[in-house]
Amino acid sequence: MQILVINDEAGIFSSDRIDGSGMPRFTGVCDYYDMLIEQSFGNYRTLLGDVAYHPVMGIFLTHKDNRKPSSDGLLLPDESFAREILQLFSLGEYRTKISGGLVRDRGGNLIQNYTIGDIMALARVFTGLRSAGDSASLREPMELSASDRDCEGLVFRQGRRALR
Repeated sequence: MQILVINDEAGIFSSDRIDGSGMPRFTGVCDYYDMLIEQSFGNYRTLLGDVAYHPVMGIFLTHKDNRKPSSDGLLLPDESFAREILQLFSLGEYRTKISGGLVRDRGGNLIQNYTIGDIMALARVFTGLRSAGDSASLREPMELSASDRDCEGLVFRQGRRALR
């Protein structure tokens, strides 16, 4: 099964393009695959964290250089990576039984695991990720930029209690 994949066929990683450190962009893809292999028998949380901070995934799912919402509400954080975390990398779109079957409500409808509001809130968590230092290397983990990071007003739910 392929879960944490990127599209290495995309022109954004072609061998004739150079990243900000002067290396061919395909070396970032190689580094991404090496990271997956190194983490393949480890902790999934650690692996998902490494995937989130890898610039190749940041470019592919567009959360690299993701900014906090503008004060006028016209600019919102990109939701691609947040949606993939919920839909493909963790919960899945619909609630399932321990046997793997889908859970339905009394009306026979599938029960969703998350809402658009959950996606929008998670997208705010992935704001402020930028290339490491002055380099735009595709092999160095991204770093957080405090000026574009958005943590204000986020509420994380755990069970029925809200955590601030």
